[in-house]
Amino acid sequence: WMHSGNRRARIFRIGRGRETPVYTDVAQLSLDRPTRLAVGADVLLLATGVMVQEALAAATALAADGIGASVVDVHTLKPFPGAAVADLAAAHRSVVTVEEHTVEGGLGTMTVEALAAAGVGTPVHKHGLRDEYALVGPPTHLYRYYGLDGTGVATVARRMHELRSRTPLVAGPLWTADDRAAVYARYGVPR
Repeated sequence: WMHSGNRRARIFRIGRGRETPVYTDVAQLSLDRPTRLAVGADVLLLATGVMVQEALAAATALAADGIGASVVDVHTLKPFPGAAVADLAAAHRSVVTVEEHTVEGGLGTMTVEALAAAGVGTPVHKHGLRDEYALVGPPTHLYRYYGLDGTGVATVARRMHELRSRTPLVAGPLWTADDRAAVYARYGVPR
């Protein structure tokens, strides 16, 4: 893969074929900057991969509650578009990054570092798998259990919005053990 003469390796994550399309036109994509798919002023949802469709679903749910959410697909993580992410974050009250893997060392960590480097104080919450042993199961069940479906992302974003944190990183989980227990009770997610 070559882009602007750069011959560095690129890594692509390939879905399972059950994802909802989020782009109507490939011309919307540019490898040098993230792509904004929804506009709101309250919460910035930064997502990558299959989590983009869940962030869009969350934005729709949040709008019904009067919370404006921007959804941005950060499809290119290396090189990370730190300046663009910082500019977007500065225009919002809070940021929630959404990743379908551990929150350490990924999109959330790069976002926190980019905001710190740019002097942007917008609070960030990294939503994804915590530093713990993870369950194994069908993806849709796991997304629901870990709050990585549209409903879970909306819940986390709503809590972040209501928190009105003044610290740059909201490190504690906003998707709690009680939320996971409710998923067990409602859907019978096997242990």
